[in-house]
Amino acid sequence: MINIKKNNKAQITIFVIIGLILVVSLILLFLLIKEPSITEVKISSTQNPQAYLEDCIEETIQDPINIILKQGGNLNPENYVLYNNTKITYVCYINEAYKPCIMQYPMYLEHIRNQIKEYSKPRIEECFNNLIIDLNKKNYEVNGDSIINNFDVQIKPNAVIVNIDKKISYSKNEQEKSFSGFEFKIISPLYDLIKVSQEIANQEARFCNFEYLGYMALYPEFDIRKTLNKEGGNIYTIKDYLTKQEMNIAIRGCYFPPGLV
Repeated sequence: MINIKKNNKAQITIFVIIGLILVVSLILLFLLIKEPSITEVKISSTQNPQAYLEDCIEETIQDPINIILKQGGNLNPENYVLYNNTKITYVCYINEAYKPCIMQYPMYLEHIRNQIKEYSKPRIEECFNNLIIDLNKKNYEVNGDSIINNFDVQIKPNAVIVNIDKKISYSKNEQEKSFSGFEFKIISPLYDLIKVSQEIANQEARFCNFEYLGYMALYPEFDIRKTLNKEGGNIYTIKDYLTKQEMNIAIRGCYFPPGLV
């Protein structure tokens, strides 16, 4: 009986060890064969030229959007307040006490659209140029150049849309491919954040105040914070809850000189 019990214990021990080895082996195998993450994948220009352009152009458009959101609608602010080391544009401003501010950008959305377009055009041409260079290095014959003639940017609800009227064809070993008429859609809350910024500026210009708590009650998709700045105005930070993206704007109007409040 003693020998049988010892043998049983020995067998159980062996099975446990084998089981552990199998589990560890499976874990190691999973780690070795797992698919690379998105950050590990680099789109090849020659394998998928259109996907390469989409990736490059989306990054190109997103750059000015991020700057514009942070700086209140301008890539290079001129009339601004420095807050947390950031130049935040005065969207509504007056340099006189007691008087309401004056709208600085009556065509605010158009102003921002033109900036994105102007900033992006040479960089998108660089995307095309890099594609052509890569194709030539792979011995492709390319018909087309990097110059963009017809190019437009539209700021729509939930998206920034880029349209490029351009054709490129490339061939190798008697096989030819071509593509033209590009439309790229970049998901962004920019349109809605601009509209809220305009509403804030309009009410500040008319009533010397914006009732942001009441506005958030009506539009709970936004979180709005109001901060007094050192120059006697206010900084509004508008956050889109869904995307977590924020837009800053500055307002200066109806202020009282120091010592009178």
